[in-house]
Amino acid sequence: MLERTDADDERVVVLLDQSPLAISGILGVLKAGKTFVLLDPSSPSARTDYMVDEVQPQVILTNSQHIVQAKKLSPSGCEVVNLDSMDESGPTENPDLAVSPDSMAYIAYTSGSTGQPKGVMVSHRSALQSVMEDTKILHICSADRFSLIFTSSGAAGLRDTFLAIFNGAAVCRYDVKADGINRLGDWLNRSGVTVFLTVPSIYRHLIATLDADTILKSIRVLHLSGEPVFAGDLESFGKHLPADCVFANVLGSTETPNCRWLFMDRNSRFTGPTVPIGYDLPEETTVLLLDENGRELGPGQVGQIAVKSRYLSSGYWQRPDLTSAVFRDALEGQGERILLTGDKGRLLPDGCLEHLGRDDSQFKVRGYRIEAAEIEAVLESSKGVKEAVVTTSDAILEGRRLVAYVVPSKLSSPTVTELRHLLSQILPEYMVPSVFVMLDEFPRLPIGKVNRLALPVPGRERPNLANEMVAPRNLVEQKLAMIWSEALQIDPIGVHDNFLSLGGDSLLATRVVTRAISSFKVEVPLKTVFESPTIADMALVMVKYQAQNVEADKVNQLLAELEAMSEEQVKQALEDAVQ
Repeated sequence: MLERTDADDERVVVLLDQSPLAISGILGVLKAGKTFVLLDPSSPSARTDYMVDEVQPQVILTNSQHIVQAKKLSPSGCEVVNLDSMDESGPTENPDLAVSPDSMAYIAYTSGSTGQPKGVMVSHRSALQSVMEDTKILHICSADRFSLIFTSSGAAGLRDTFLAIFNGAAVCRYDVKADGINRLGDWLNRSGVTVFLTVPSIYRHLIATLDADTILKSIRVLHLSGEPVFAGDLESFGKHLPADCVFANVLGSTETPNCRWLFMDRNSRFTGPTVPIGYDLPEETTVLLLDENGRELGPGQVGQIAVKSRYLSSGYWQRPDLTSAVFRDALEGQGERILLTGDKGRLLPDGCLEHLGRDDSQFKVRGYRIEAAEIEAVLESSKGVKEAVVTTSDAILEGRRLVAYVVPSKLSSPTVTELRHLLSQILPEYMVPSVFVMLDEFPRLPIGKVNRLALPVPGRERPNLANEMVAPRNLVEQKLAMIWSEALQIDPIGVHDNFLSLGGDSLLATRVVTRAISSFKVEVPLKTVFESPTIADMALVMVKYQAQNVEADKVNQLLAELEAMSEEQVKQALEDAVQ
């Protein structure tokens, strides 16, 4: 089915959740000399439709769970293969193929500035070089056990998975959305994870759930990337990780190898609020700081971070305009190219790099790279929106959260519920803003551009939802309202307000459930928040779980007392119970 042909540009979509089957499918595509495109089955159909239409795959690999979706996505002439139904009696030896190092291994889609995602092309040479360099730097061996931590499925963790399996190491999968961060610490210890790879915001949520004396005893490398690392992260590292554990702060992207590393131990100290991003370590990848004219800057000067290497992505699939805008050939040749990252930085006197944010409207949120323009384009497609600006708001524990500022059209003013619904039909969950702020007009600079620095700081007010505000009606709902308000930073919250409509996500859901377990002395699953998305629904769940914990003798005693009461006494007792 996936026999090698003379063409080296045949693409295979892998439409599977993160699982051993997905890894098997990916390796099968690579061994057949094809290019794989890993798509998230849970993404909105408009997004997956766009990607499949752009890559025009010859084959879609899927399983029984997603076979109907795969057939709907399949373009004319594309074969859909159900891996659950494949004959396993075929040959198992490696095919005798010659694959060019510079042919594409995979296309990874990231957020795009044009209103649509863009596909990053990664060659076999680049992918293998990343594995080899990271193996040397982190001393990876077959005895290691890698964490695969994710809040949604798809291409997240792809490079880490290659690093593990190409070294014969184990990959340990943990789904934060399904299982909750409050169980993550126990899972890390039970699983014997030695290399813990995650983003700083998830790490902070994890630390907040640990008891003061809890040690994540098996971890030898804590590897954080994708977001700024704070000084407080280093302090908690010293309290909860083993004495010989190494803390790695890493700079890399889908287009580049991991190109800057800072290794720390529990004695490391920094004076600023954030931790520097580190030093050049890969032998053939260099970070430069450039001014507006492309001239290299020295220590102490702020400039754009650029990455020079032979192992950069070859560009963006079907987007020569985007490719030429950020990729350059290095002047000295040697096959090296330069990527203009759009990030600002400054070199310290010893060569350590400080990361100073973005020059443009691109953000890193929960480890995902997001183009604000893509979200703004979807918002402005609504008839009720005149203008939209998307930016971020930073919080120490939750990390960076997306904020959408909207100027409604004169004809209609959409509710936040309507805007969230629009975005969720087109964008993945991590690209839907947590906070919406409605404005009559945007503050502007003299040249007419929106003055993003003058946009108001989001308040705690309840957003304009489709449903009316209904205050808590009993003690259970009052307790839950306080828990939700603390997590979501919104006050007041109505008992019929939807958790997701208020800006909740899978990470905030873990905080809500953890607080509810502590407050009500019950053990409820994380999915409670998503299956009972309002305070009114969740209150019923809490009462149900509390009732399950009542001993049978106590229930019989209460029933006997109830039978002895008059109808008037029963009515009064019920009224007292909901006060």
